[in-house]
Amino acid sequence: VLSEAPTLTQADPALPLLVATDASQHGVGAVLYQTENGKNRFIAFAISICIFRSLLTSCTVVPAPFAILIDAICFFISAWMLRGIPASKSDAPKQTGEVNWSSIWGDAKDGLKFIWRNPILRSIAWGLAAWNFIKHAYLAVLILFATRDLVLTPGRIGALFMMAGIGFLAASFLCQRLNDRFGCGPVMLGGILLTGIAWLAIALIQPGGFAAALMGVSLFAFDFGAMVFFINYLTLRQAIPPDHLLGRVTSTLIFLALALSPIGSLLGGMLGESIGLRATIAVCGVACVLTTILMWFTSPLAHMKTLPHQQKTLAAGPEVAAD
Repeated sequence: VLSEAPTLTQADPALPLLVATDASQHGVGAVLYQTENGKNRFIAFAISICIFRSLLTSCTVVPAPFAILIDAICFFISAWMLRGIPASKSDAPKQTGEVNWSSIWGDAKDGLKFIWRNPILRSIAWGLAAWNFIKHAYLAVLILFATRDLVLTPGRIGALFMMAGIGFLAASFLCQRLNDRFGCGPVMLGGILLTGIAWLAIALIQPGGFAAALMGVSLFAFDFGAMVFFINYLTLRQAIPPDHLLGRVTSTLIFLALALSPIGSLLGGMLGESIGLRATIAVCGVACVLTTILMWFTSPLAHMKTLPHQQKTLAAGPEVAAD
């Protein structure tokens, strides 16, 4: 084994030439040498590094703190690029009167009342809160599961997440077709169900040569299902509330959806220590499937074929639709 560049010597024609080779996920290497009196005489050596594979499978190319710094810089660049969007009159604040805690709580109550009285938003609110609770329990153990149980390198995990993002793009192209075929409500529930199935699939992956590929497929399914749900959810969140309550309802739904997320992360870590990482992910998958079944039987989403604003347009007649 060569740990440093050896001193090379001239080949002796009277001695046989020997070649030692070795390979890893980062490249291949070879050493030409001869043996004389029990000692090795090195004639030549060469290596070939697979740069692309090294980037995918090793975190030593870019240290972790530097990678986080690059990510933070990208957010600053994104914020700077948003400066190019021209301002409009609708961007001006619409708050009237003095802003205090009383007015903030009043706005929150208005949003809560509207959500509670609307069966569609009410079911989405508790369903999304439960899903985010489960998702953050899953995220708390996912990376540890991938590195410890599946023995995946940090670079490969990053590449898998990047490739799984294709599921977002696929969902954006296919969501409308799925809505036309099955109805937006069933598609939303199907998207949540698919995320639970993806978590169960991840829990079944065993370490080995196919672990990375199976993880990539599962993450793709999760991203696809989540995006199919959120495309329709965001549309509903904008279409159902009247204009004067839109901001209050939106902010309240966001709060309700994320309020339990920190508790989910804490529970996920506790379960990971007590029952194991794989079992925790499996529990998250089962909980997500049960949540979907409960929403199917208790929510109007199961029978909602078109979006509410589409229903209003059709009910208003062709004159309003033409406007």
